[in-house]
Amino acid sequence: MFNGVREAVTNVSRHAGVREAELSAWREGANGVLVELSDRGRGFDPDTVPVRRRGISGSIVGRMRAVGGTVTLTSRPGAGTRVQWHWQDPGRAPRTGNGEQHTGVPRPPRTPAQHTAAIRFIRGQLLYGSQLVALLICLVWQFTISLRRLLAHQGVYDPAWAQNAAFVCLVAVAATGGASLVRGRRIPSVVRGWCLGAVLAASAVSASTLPPHHATGPADWAFGVVGWHALFLLADLRVRVYAAFLGAHVGITAAAVFWHGTPSAAEAAVLGIATVGSCGLQLSVGFLMTRLLRDTAPAAGSAAAREEELRTRERIHEHLQNDHKERYRALTATTVPLLVGLGHGVLSPHDEEVRLRCGVEGTRMRRLFAEGDAVADPLLNELRACVEVAEHQGVKVSLAVRGRPGEVPVEIRRELVDPVAVTLGRTRSAARVTVVWTPGAVRVSVVGVDCADERTGPTAVPSPGRGADRRVSVVRTRHGESVWAEASWSRPVPSGVDLP
Repeated sequence: MFNGVREAVTNVSRHAGVREAELSAWREGANGVLVELSDRGRGFDPDTVPVRRRGISGSIVGRMRAVGGTVTLTSRPGAGTRVQWHWQDPGRAPRTGNGEQHTGVPRPPRTPAQHTAAIRFIRGQLLYGSQLVALLICLVWQFTISLRRLLAHQGVYDPAWAQNAAFVCLVAVAATGGASLVRGRRIPSVVRGWCLGAVLAASAVSASTLPPHHATGPADWAFGVVGWHALFLLADLRVRVYAAFLGAHVGITAAAVFWHGTPSAAEAAVLGIATVGSCGLQLSVGFLMTRLLRDTAPAAGSAAAREEELRTRERIHEHLQNDHKERYRALTATTVPLLVGLGHGVLSPHDEEVRLRCGVEGTRMRRLFAEGDAVADPLLNELRACVEVAEHQGVKVSLAVRGRPGEVPVEIRRELVDPVAVTLGRTRSAARVTVVWTPGAVRVSVVGVDCADERTGPTAVPSPGRGADRRVSVVRTRHGESVWAEASWSRPVPSGVDLP
């Protein structure tokens, strides 16, 4: 589900033409989960997307089918797109009132690797390539060997126009199937049925209008090429289906020969040799294609899935490492010197200024711990973490929030909260923290009573260890024993479509 949502978000950024989308998740029933991603972009027609494209069929729909879930995709050109992921856990019984679970229903077995999205994608790619190769062999054979034989033996056929019509019919079959393959789509079942019927009809017409002693000989242009036409049409089915078609093709030729009388031993030998040589080669190629699709694709798909999982884990670890470095880089300029000084005895914990510095750094570290929490309002959560540390030190703190919260980048939150952390860490008695949300700005202010801060006058205070954002301004004013500090951030004007 996570990988499917990631792919859908990527599609929004690449194709939707908007800068905003809405992602929601909630429970569905007792054991279900529903995730929805919607945007108001340009939209598209899902029926026109080629099946071999991995984005929708593999990464979004295929992944959910692999775990027993479903995906609902709704989109129209100009009306945006909505994707819903549904999943129910049939192996988990509803929880009872005391939190226990009934274990009478066993969990379903793990989904076999043959049904994973990666395997289906690789199998689709192999099938597509195999069909193109079979179609290329078919066209080369027909317009070189078969066409030369047809033109050289026009006087042998009775009548010749029937053989020419059969040749044109096979060309039309190749063109019809090739048109679907070139567009990256599977050949529709109805079209495939009509094409197979046309191929058998061409085989029957060619065999019936050819003298029996010319069957499978130089004048028989259709016997060797008919099997290649059927191969690219039946490549996605089991090899026994293709073997049955070749049997029908050979049976039609043999029936036409016996219709004119019992063949001689030489004619029967020629027919048998041609059948083994031509149809045997085609059946071997069909068997090889089936082995590739049924055996090689699962192994390659499993390897690709493992490789993708390793790459994902590597990216996650790299992101976490960079995030940790970024989060704690701000502490290197203030916290590390304080700890070094305490460790070497240069700074004394009995010193009032050292204790105040410890309070400030403790508040900053608590804010960093809260930075990784998954909450609806990260800014308010980090402010509450700072307030909690101050209250543990005996400071009475009141927190007020005005306006409707919005999204604030983590770098901006660090600069908005840091003046509050410093002021709360140096306050001895009481403080008041206020957060004001407006459409154009976010202001975080703190008033500390009996605050041991020697700085006076309005000053711009950047966050330690990193450059301050130009859109964030910090003002600090001292009046007697009270200190007022305010950090404000000018919010950017929203662009794109504003989703509710």
